[in-house]
Amino acid sequence: RGTFFRFFVMGLARLLASSCRRPALGARFMATSSIRGVPLAILSAHMSHGVITKWYAKEGDSVGVGELLYDVTIDKLLPDSDEPYDMQVESHEDVYVRKIIVPQGQAAKPGAVVALAVDDADEMDCALPSAEDVDSLDTSKFMWQGYVQKKEDASGMCDTKC
Repeated sequence: RGTFFRFFVMGLARLLASSCRRPALGARFMATSSIRGVPLAILSAHMSHGVITKWYAKEGDSVGVGELLYDVTIDKLLPDSDEPYDMQVESHEDVYVRKIIVPQGQAAKPGAVVALAVDDADEMDCALPSAEDVDSLDTSKFMWQGYVQKKEDASGMCDTKC
C-alpha cells in the first residue's frame, strides 16, 4: 500500500508541475490546452484559399514579434481581379512553432489552422491535439500582419502594408 501511495503522489506532483495544461476527465483537448492555432491569414474579403509558398519558421523554432512566419499566394485580393497575389505574414506574438499542419505547396481556406504554436519552450512536449481538435482550435486570437510582396501588386490599395 505504501509503494502505490508513493507512486500516486509522485505522479500527481509531476502532473501539477507540468507546464502542459491537461484536460480534466471527459474534457475536450482544446478547452484547456496551451497549444494554439496559427491561422492562414485572412488577407482579403474576396479570397477563397491560399497556398503556403514558403515557411520561414521550422518546427521547434522561436518566432518573435515582427518575424516572418510564411509566404502565401492568395487567389484574389481585389473584387474585380482574378489575379493571385503573393503575400507575407509575420507574427505579432512571441511563440514557438510546435507543428506545421499545412506544408509548403499546399492550400488552405482563410482562417484554417496552418500551424500549432505554444508560448513557452517548456510547452514543446505537450501532447498534440487530434486532427478533429486541430480543426476546431480558435485562431481568432493569434495576432499577425500581412504584407503585399510587391508594391505594384496592390493597385494602390496598399503601399507596403495591408
